[in-house]
Amino acid sequence: MSISILDVKNLNVFFRTQRQRLHAVRGIDFKLHAGETLGIVGESGCGKSAMAKALVQLIPRHHADLSGEIWYGEKNLASYSERQMQTVRGKEIGMIFQDPMTSLNPTMRIGKQIVEGYLRHYPEVSPKSAWSYAIDMLHMVGIPNPEERMLDYPHTLSGGMRQRVMIAIALACKPKLILADEPTTALDVTIQAQILDLMKDIQTKTQTSIVLITHDLSVVAKCCDRVLVMYAGKVVESATVDQLFSNPQHPYTQRLLQAIPRLDKCKTDPLIPIEGTPPNLSLPLASCGFCARCPFAMRICKEQSPPLFHLGEEHLSACFKHDPRMAP
Repeated sequence: MSISILDVKNLNVFFRTQRQRLHAVRGIDFKLHAGETLGIVGESGCGKSAMAKALVQLIPRHHADLSGEIWYGEKNLASYSERQMQTVRGKEIGMIFQDPMTSLNPTMRIGKQIVEGYLRHYPEVSPKSAWSYAIDMLHMVGIPNPEERMLDYPHTLSGGMRQRVMIAIALACKPKLILADEPTTALDVTIQAQILDLMKDIQTKTQTSIVLITHDLSVVAKCCDRVLVMYAGKVVESATVDQLFSNPQHPYTQRLLQAIPRLDKCKTDPLIPIEGTPPNLSLPLASCGFCARCPFAMRICKEQSPPLFHLGEEHLSACFKHDPRMAP
């Protein structure tokens, strides 16, 4: 197994409001290996984006509390100050945000937005060289006529083009790790495929590690090596892609897969929705977060929160049905 580039231990994120304290990310542990793509999946509100932003401390500190350890190599980013994090963001860890229209500055030309971050980390480079480098980056991500596009504003580009610009910005400083937060959201299917193929091709060339956050399991199947399934701020299943699709073990993962339309199914077979709603994360959650929606819930599920049980190599599931004491 290759070395770990990222090692997250007991990561917790609390959001503070005037009336309550919301526990959005609950004790997450995972490792990311060099050159690997790790998928983070789950329905909206399960803590995927909050977890990703916490990794690079992009959550405002006056609105949130963070605890745990985030080891990037030998650096614990959880203990870094804002000034220290500015040397890591972009240069060591890049991020592709969910909505390129709101992530790009509408008042700045595309070229200036790429050059700005690059020169911040490499001030010894001349502006002329940085401009030429930015043109090369646009060419690498498949934007036609990059010299002309450098002078465009974001609103003049299509959604797919804006996403390619976001990828160019994220890759400009050649980071070893990319956090991609739903990079294909709001794109049509054809453009989605192009963006995913582009990311896979760039990863092959640069050996960049990727954390890919999505709610689309077809994206996971296409791009990822391993998967973390999140629910109510916790990881409920961790597996390789093959294990997840061939032998899902957690009831939530099983229900997610059952809710996906499939071409190999009979047309008369109905999709099976997941009944109910996720728990309120502003309240203490001492039980299994999924027990109210789980058809297999037992009494212990309502009384205790299950740990992650080892089911085999790289396969873990947080469900009491895997507890050895439950064996017949």
